[in-house]
Amino acid sequence: MSSAVPRFAAALSQHPVASHAVGEVAGEILEAFGGDDPDLVVCFASPHFVGTMDDLAFALGNLLGPRVLMGATAVSIIGGAHEVEDGPALSVFAASFPDARITPVALGVEQTPDGATITGWPELDHEPSTLLLLADPFSFPIDGFLHRSNQARPDGGPPLQIIGGAASAARGPGGNRLVLDSLVTTSGAVGVFLDGVDVRTVVSQGCRPVGSPYVITRGERNRVEELAGGAGAGPPPGPEGPAAGAGAGASPFPAAEESVLPANLSKKPMDCEQSNRKARGEQN
Repeated sequence: MSSAVPRFAAALSQHPVASHAVGEVAGEILEAFGGDDPDLVVCFASPHFVGTMDDLAFALGNLLGPRVLMGATAVSIIGGAHEVEDGPALSVFAASFPDARITPVALGVEQTPDGATITGWPELDHEPSTLLLLADPFSFPIDGFLHRSNQARPDGGPPLQIIGGAASAARGPGGNRLVLDSLVTTSGAVGVFLDGVDVRTVVSQGCRPVGSPYVITRGERNRVEELAGGAGAGPPPGPEGPAAGAGAGASPFPAAEESVLPANLSKKPMDCEQSNRKARGEQN
């Protein structure tokens, strides 16, 4: 490396031919790095490239020469200031961490008499700080894995920080693709441990809020049953006191029937799990 300072670059191609898309993103990354090889490359490809992920990953690895290459297929691709939802797209993020320890990992699930067991966890000589993880939601128990990982470590240290997401290009098992260096698989999870790097997460809603804010005033588990349905449903007053014009104990938010939302929204339960099933293409 010509510099000890961390460097980053990103590129997006919407070319429908995989070889051309790889050439476009790789060219931008190489130009941004001045010909140096990045340490980590993360790629996301739209469903249009599912059938060519083996060749696509091989070409990216050869052209960019990263220490670790990982990626996944997704229904929506973001690169720079653009988001592509319905067309072909390939997005690549590259990073140079001169002083970091980067350890790739491929995880799977094995059924045993005692239940499902995560396989592939490496024998490390240190406690890793951050794991960047991409998983197939149809074959990998993401919720259970995160729950177990969020538990405190035996030495009393903080839990492992896990960031990443789920592949979303398929509506059923076997339709997604996960990439880790030369490995291209349809199941499990792939990731990389990052040590010696200060990793901070930023969560983006992805859209600008519309209308007035509401507070959930009644619900059960993952079901939202009522919005702004009672007095004093608003948040605690700020330093300036209650909202202007709001009486003592009154909500600063309009009643549900006065909002831009459907008038019966506060009476119609919203099943978030049902929405998740629809997003995954599952039937009720």
